[in-house]
Amino acid sequence: MLLRRVAFKTFKKEDDTKTVWAAATENTKQQVKGALLEGYENETAVGVRNKLCDTIADIARDGQEENRMCPYVESLLIRVEDWHELLNALFQSTKSVEAAHRESAFRIFAALPTLVDTSHSDVLQSVFLAGLTDPTPDVTQSTIRD
Repeated sequence: MLLRRVAFKTFKKEDDTKTVWAAATENTKQQVKGALLEGYENETAVGVRNKLCDTIADIARDGQEENRMCPYVESLLIRVEDWHELLNALFQSTKSVEAAHRESAFRIFAALPTLVDTSHSDVLQSVFLAGLTDPTPDVTQSTIRD
């Protein structure tokens, strides 16, 4: 996916540590996240779905890294936005009648194990147990993938 290739490239002339994604406005980031989740929910081609999952995981991971480095700047009252819709979409996908949706959710969970914290442990236990006992081998494989 072109977005994934470009978003995390660093600028060559200015600041070598600043990526294209980091330079994007919050409005742009929210629009991209919305488009990715829409694609995640609607895409039927397995290869494209997998690329969407990988891109979603990269963007979510980048957001987590920003939160760790700068969780709250009190003097400016700026908080790096969380991607609340993602977690909801993943939990909904684990319950989908479509095996491809369940597999995609576990693909993202596997790529992003720090996505959920201990406050979700009760829900996660049932979600992962369902993934491990899923009748579709692709879902089970995604659940146990490291």
